[in-house]
Amino acid sequence: MCYWNQTDSDSGGDDWRKHEEARQARIRQGEQNIDQVFSQFDDGFYDDRRQALIDYEAPQLEEQYKTALGDLVAALSRSGMGKSSVSADRKAKAQRDKDFQGQEMRDRGDQTALNAKNAVNAARNTLSTGNIALADPTRATNSAMSNAEALTALPKYEPLLRMFGDLSEGLATQSDLERRQKARYQSGLFSTPSSARTVG
Repeated sequence: MCYWNQTDSDSGGDDWRKHEEARQARIRQGEQNIDQVFSQFDDGFYDDRRQALIDYEAPQLEEQYKTALGDLVAALSRSGMGKSSVSADRKAKAQRDKDFQGQEMRDRGDQTALNAKNAVNAARNTLSTGNIALADPTRATNSAMSNAEALTALPKYEPLLRMFGDLSEGLATQSDLERRQKARYQSGLFSTPSSARTVG
């Protein structure tokens, strides 16, 4: 004859509950440890990541602009157009190009910060999933520290390609056309009569 022992059944249920409560406590501890390690990834971190990209690219952009503008000024001087309206137009275009490239650089900085935030969030989610599965606070902490170290390393930035085209392109042709036009007017071929002749 088989006898069911109520005390044994209750004892088994209590053991399971205690085991589960201990597991949940370890999970909570693991989450707290991960949060503590990842607390460094705040708005200041992403601002620094954005600024790091700008600090890397800005000197290159400025150097390229100075070189391109210097080449333009030299070409204008050689063409005898140093003080012409063409010179003013070309220099204004050079400044517009610089402003555009500066905005593009700042946009890249914003994207760099966003990429960093996405990487941190992805790593944080993966750590949380692993912590729930393993319920091992020590392992969660070690994994969080390893991930954080990788995430705080600056990415490798690529040098800027040529940001400005040949600002003096077409100057020789334009200068030649203006000289020809000036010569034609000086020859009288395109002179305008000062008064109309009346035929009676």
